Amino acid sequence: MQRYQPPHMRQRPPPPPQPEDQRSVQTRRGVDPSAEAGPSTPRRGITPNNPTLSSTNSTNSSRYAVRPSRKDWPSSITGVQPVLASPATDIRPMRSGAGGKVKVGEMELMQSVSRSGGDGAEGDALKDWNTQERYRQYIDERIEAHYITYTTPRHTPPKAGVRQKEELESLASIVLLFRKLREGVVASHRIDGFAIEVFESSAHFAILAHNLPQLLGALSGLVPSLYQAYDIAHVKAQSGTGKVKSAAEGDEADDLHVRLGRLELEPVRSRDRRVEFASLLLLYHLVISGRRAYFDTLMELTTPQKKRLTKDNPFADISDFAPASLVGTNVTDLRPSLNPHSHIEPASDGLPLLSIDQLDFVQAAAQSMAEETFSPLTYFHLISSSSSSGNGTVSTYERTILAWAEPGIRERAWDVLKKGYMSVGVEWAGKMLGLDTEEEVRRWVEEKGGKVEDGRVKLR
Repeated sequence: MQRYQPPHMRQRPPPPPQPEDQRSVQTRRGVDPSAEAGPSTPRRGITPNNPTLSSTNSTNSSRYAVRPSRKDWPSSITGVQPVLASPATDIRPMRSGAGGKVKVGEMELMQSVSRSGGDGAEGDALKDWNTQERYRQYIDERIEAHYITYTTPRHTPPKAGVRQKEELESLASIVLLFRKLREGVVASHRIDGFAIEVFESSAHFAILAHNLPQLLGALSGLVPSLYQAYDIAHVKAQSGTGKVKSAAEGDEADDLHVRLGRLELEPVRSRDRRVEFASLLLLYHLVISGRRAYFDTLMELTTPQKKRLTKDNPFADISDFAPASLVGTNVTDLRPSLNPHSHIEPASDGLPLLSIDQLDFVQAAAQSMAEETFSPLTYFHLISSSSSSGNGTVSTYERTILAWAEPGIRERAWDVLKKGYMSVGVEWAGKMLGLDTEEEVRRWVEEKGGKVEDGRVKLR
């Protein structure tokens, strides 16, 4: 009865008989002749002296010759240790800082405050003001690397092309970095020029990346809340007390809104930039949210702010609607009060953030898009690079947001043309549709099922 054969030996055909000088052939191939297993020296496993697994049975050894290895195995390997036997200090990061010190990319690994537990652990690092400023420098490095990689000019959204998607993804990563920094600024209750710059830059890059949720988050936190908080902080800093006392406590100083009216802000540009970002917020609501949100925000920014009603004094603004006989009366005497020193807490300076005259660009845009005063000619002029306002040149970011409504405006203009004309010239149709060349007009009209013949657009 034939003995059991291992599978690897059963699948191999028996090698042809070797000539008598087999020993010399194996020697030339670098194989020790003693590696061949014999009946008296069985070997197991693969070793430098036994490169192939041989059978321990003397009968099989004589039946199947050992297949010599084609590699010249060294007899011993010196100076090599297992990986786990190496000390922990042997594993080093890829980067090295100045002075030869190993430096981990801490900015890349910085966690957002929203992901932390709020217990002062690693995730709360961005609550530190110094860390925030270093993280802002890191974002600047990422921005520089972006504009080195892509040729799009600064303050300009990516144009349609082969690399547009890739460029938008790069901008989106920068927007997320700004979001992380904004969270740290808000969590640390920071109200200064640095905080304002972070929110403003975050809004700008959200526009370039067409990231609507992050854009609304940055603009809503900036306008009007952060600007007004910044003004109030300046007033308190100039008063030297850091606290606004109540009239019931015997404070003879002027009210906060009176002192704020006398205040001359240090950065004059701050007033100019808040006009731009208020315009951006209004344009966002006009194009994305709707006209109701636009008008609500416009009223909030351009009308005087009422004083906040506190739980200690819910009748603080009764003079706004009370009869003339009650105006000037101490209304706190008309109800029981749990706190004898209750007072009005000012929500802001009492003055509007902006004058409506400073928002002429956004007002012109709203008028051109309204149903009653719809004017595609005015709209397409506003989004052109030559547009300007009474307060100066319109920013690229304002025109970019307004241009998001371009497809809808073009559709409405096409409906106006079809209802009012049998046919129009190609040049006039191009102005109404916001298309520059005759070829663009022809292509767009044909997509809508129209025809262009003899230089005229056939509408019916």
